[in-house]
Amino acid sequence: MNYKLILRGNGGDIADVTLGVIFRDPWQRPQLSQQIQWHGKTFTIVSCSPVGNPDNATVSYTIEPLEFSYKH
Repeated sequence: MNYKLILRGNGGDIADVTLGVIFRDPWQRPQLSQQIQWHGKTFTIVSCSPVGNPDNATVSYTIEPLEFSYKH
């Protein structure tokens, strides 16, 4: 299954950025709040669309760096 990774912006002057697509078997699919690696950096999954992380659908994950969190 394909999973699209989107780096979260700050909701203002920094827009969300699509980083790329990863492939994982269904049993390996990422979950909300899970940490994942992308090119040697660790990110936390902060949201997914469609909600519920369904089978047989491309799911977009919004991520942010583990060591950085935007203040909302």
